[in-house]
Amino acid sequence: MKFSIILSGLLALATSATAATPFDEIVAEILDNNPAIRIVNERSSAQVEQILGENTLESPEVEFGRLWGAKDVGNKWSLSVSQSFDWPGVYAARRQAAASQRLASRLAVEAVVIDTRAEVRNALIDLIHNAQLMTVQRQLVSQLEDFANTYRRGVEHGSETRLDYNRAVIELIAAKGELNSMQSSRSALLATLRSLNGGIDAEPLVARLGDAYPIIEGIDRESLSLETISQRDPSLAAAEAAVKVAKDASKVEKQLSLPGFTLGYEHETEMDEHFNGFTLGLTLPVWGRRHQRKAAAFETEATLIEARAAVASRVAQLNANLERLATLRATLDEYEPVINSGENITLLDKALAARQISFMTYLQELGYFLDAHKAYIDTLYEYNLTLSSLRRYN
Repeated sequence: MKFSIILSGLLALATSATAATPFDEIVAEILDNNPAIRIVNERSSAQVEQILGENTLESPEVEFGRLWGAKDVGNKWSLSVSQSFDWPGVYAARRQAAASQRLASRLAVEAVVIDTRAEVRNALIDLIHNAQLMTVQRQLVSQLEDFANTYRRGVEHGSETRLDYNRAVIELIAAKGELNSMQSSRSALLATLRSLNGGIDAEPLVARLGDAYPIIEGIDRESLSLETISQRDPSLAAAEAAVKVAKDASKVEKQLSLPGFTLGYEHETEMDEHFNGFTLGLTLPVWGRRHQRKAAAFETEATLIEARAAVASRVAQLNANLERLATLRATLDEYEPVINSGENITLLDKALAARQISFMTYLQELGYFLDAHKAYIDTLYEYNLTLSSLRRYN
């Protein structure tokens, strides 16, 4: 019957996927629209600009004064222009801090891109899984509708029992309910994808996605070593760069603890006499920020330790996923000869048509084989999720 034909056709699509899908292109499009990446990028740029903005001279100060004296003495006035300077080493230290912050910011953005890319891939895999389940469920609903119509006509002509007709209707209601639940899940998944896509409708992307998982090359264990992941994970490099930023900021603070200078020109007029000269001042930083610098340094070191622990944990998880991938692949290999053949439902159809089994028995056996088929689709889904996690840095 048509149900068994479509069922085996879907399995062939899900397992072989001979035609390449636009999976990676869709992921790239969503990443381009993702607001989280843009926010982190803009904030990172702002942090660099803030440091550069601090590395400028203070605005010059202009002062004018006028004093009134007694009539026989006269008045006098003065004009001065002055410029303040930090200790010369401050400016070089700030430039170095800005360079370190620029590197740390770039790595932080890369870390967010990797996290978001993994989230987008999983969301697309969720939608493919949902689409495969809905394809099976729609065909089941269509098959049960045919049964309900057939048994309704049989009851009218006296060739079928009312009990079998009622069973067909009840099964149809349950199948439609499950299909509606899957459609609700699809709506929730689309809402998640739309959020990742910057609020842009994701339906056109899902239409291009199809219901086949992308073909992915195998993963070797060497690429999942601690040394390799440590080199490829930008979150660790970002934490190390953050330590450098903190050290450079500490150097700036130390330079700021040295005296600053103020250099100025002054002109003064008293009666008919004119005076010109210069002024030189010192700013003495009395109140230090030693404890604040230490606290920031401790916090940054803690962040680095946390990042190293996270990478070690991720390496352990990835290697566990590699073992799980092999287990899932073995399960799929056991399922495929039984599920792909389509013999089970074909034999059930023939047995029912020949009146070798009752409709009740047919429904029970059909439910059993459909549950097995859905279990296969769920295993295929877990396999692709696991495979996606192993491609985190690809």
